[in-house]
Amino acid sequence: MDSLDLLARENEFKKLNKQLEKKTESLMKEIENVMQKQDIFSDTPPNLRITPSPNNLKKHCCDLTKTTTPNSLHKSNKDIIKTKTKAKLLAVKLDDNTSVQDKDQTKYNSECSKQVTCHHCLFDSNERMQNDLEFLYAFVSVNVKNNILPHSFLKERVTVESVCKFLSAKVQLMQEQLDKMQSTIDKKTQQCESHLTQQAELESERMTLLNKANSMRADTADMRAKVLTLQGKLDDKDRLYKEQRSTTDRLTSELKQIKSKNASLEARCASQEEAIATLKQQLEAARIAEKNALLTAEGALKALEKEYSNLLNQDF
Repeated sequence: MDSLDLLARENEFKKLNKQLEKKTESLMKEIENVMQKQDIFSDTPPNLRITPSPNNLKKHCCDLTKTTTPNSLHKSNKDIIKTKTKAKLLAVKLDDNTSVQDKDQTKYNSECSKQVTCHHCLFDSNERMQNDLEFLYAFVSVNVKNNILPHSFLKERVTVESVCKFLSAKVQLMQEQLDKMQSTIDKKTQQCESHLTQQAELESERMTLLNKANSMRADTADMRAKVLTLQGKLDDKDRLYKEQRSTTDRLTSELKQIKSKNASLEARCASQEEAIATLKQQLEAARIAEKNALLTAEGALKALEKEYSNLLNQDF
């Protein structure tokens, strides 16, 4: 595998890791925002947060028939009237659809309360009604803020049962979406694991290549050291060659001068030899002339001697 391909794949894996880190950071921020978000029931007014008192223990109406008195029944009827007025005030504060629905609910609760004959049964029905109103008010307030319910759902009569059915259907749908998201997350995790294995393999290949590169760098360093030593020797040889070249140039110049001098001397020698040859010829000619002169002188001398002898002989 080529080093460029390895670098390209390594860059791709780095980009994927950065994207995964960004996605995890965004998911963690969303989780923190959801965890820090205020509860939806915290916006409801405190007068709607009705919780049953721990002192009021639920008992059957048959157990209380003997202990109830007209005064207690009168007080319970007053409590029912107060709760009805509170429910009416709450119904006025809600939207038009919710106000009609709450009025129907209060009518339904009043019809149910007429059939109750026990104080605690009346309290239980009243408590149930108030809890239903609290739930409906909270849900409607949340719906007004976040538009949870569809418009077709608001046209009909809103009850606790319909809201619970709607919420259960929505929870089921959200659960299906969560299952789908979980399956996609599982697939992505498998892909991430495969990518991590590939990254590990590529990392091992990269480490082997790095080791090879380091060994080759060491070899190149050794070769560079050898090249430097050889370069030093070559520089020394070059210096010696230059020195010898300078000496040879000097000697060649001297040789040229000597040759020129020798040529001039040879020319002079040739001229001198010619002069010597001419002198030798002249000397030979002089010798021959001298010899001839001597011979002529001897012949003349002999002739004079003959004449002298002849003269002497004539006198005597």
